[in-house]
Amino acid sequence: MEAHIATLLPPLSIDNPDRPNSPNKVQSTDELLGSNEAPKISRNNLQALLCLLGLSTPLPRCESVLVGIDFENISNIKDDPVGRDYQVGLAVLDLKHLASSAIPPQKLISTYNFVTGSSKYCQKAKRKYLFGETLIVSRANMLANIQNCIPQKQYVYFVGHDIRHDLHALYKLKFKFKGSVFGVFDTMKIAGEVLPYFSLSLLELLLELGCPFDRLHNGGNDANFTLRALLLLAVRHCNNQLIAEERLATFEEIASTPIPVLAKDGRVAKKKEKRYRKSRKYQSKSWSSEKQEEIRAERAARRLEEIGECRGGIT
Repeated sequence: MEAHIATLLPPLSIDNPDRPNSPNKVQSTDELLGSNEAPKISRNNLQALLCLLGLSTPLPRCESVLVGIDFENISNIKDDPVGRDYQVGLAVLDLKHLASSAIPPQKLISTYNFVTGSSKYCQKAKRKYLFGETLIVSRANMLANIQNCIPQKQYVYFVGHDIRHDLHALYKLKFKFKGSVFGVFDTMKIAGEVLPYFSLSLLELLLELGCPFDRLHNGGNDANFTLRALLLLAVRHCNNQLIAEERLATFEEIASTPIPVLAKDGRVAKKKEKRYRKSRKYQSKSWSSEKQEEIRAERAARRLEEIGECRGGIT
């Protein structure tokens, strides 16, 4: 069974004794173009995902971890890894916690957001982030902060939307893929296998899946929502199939967990509700049918009067 998953998602190292149950599979040169080249996306991305989540044979690895990743201002990293404004978000889901009743669904995904650059850019990123505190770090320490979020001695799978750009950004930051990442999942490619659409943006995909989201184009937010989308794609693919119904319900519950509401957003929402309750549209819901007919008649009379005035003014 282990060898079958390895065929779907080839390991990134030839022989890594530090990784549990390493399959010792020799890589081809087109799997890795260099000693630390970013991994290629498996052609069987959907099937590999189903195996990993226990929705298809072989059985899933309990040591597996999904890590959603998203860079913002990615061109700045490609051009100058130690300069200018950019941010990176990570969302971590350890699959071994799925069987634990001690951890509620809303706490199974741990999300992080790191930002570097000008004060104005950093403050904007902090205001937009939904899942806690954005950590402002120096450019020199960005890589260390990313690595600290990635579990060690576990099967780590990166998850991204059109992830090739994020992998290239990691490569420019000199992230060590070898011995760290076992494979990658691309929600853009998997969506093309599950849905009758191709090349959906993250916004379009979240809308199609009915996934809660807000404040996109923030590293941590996008990483979290991309990971949710991955789970919902697996659920959508397995709909109407009598397989692992309990696991499917768990994945859907994790992905559909309500997103946090920022304090400012809460105040704005209350003000909007208050204005609405004062509005004529809201008050009209409690009017009797006679009252509504009376108002309609008054409106019709005013319109006729306005039309007459307009016609009378034409010479």
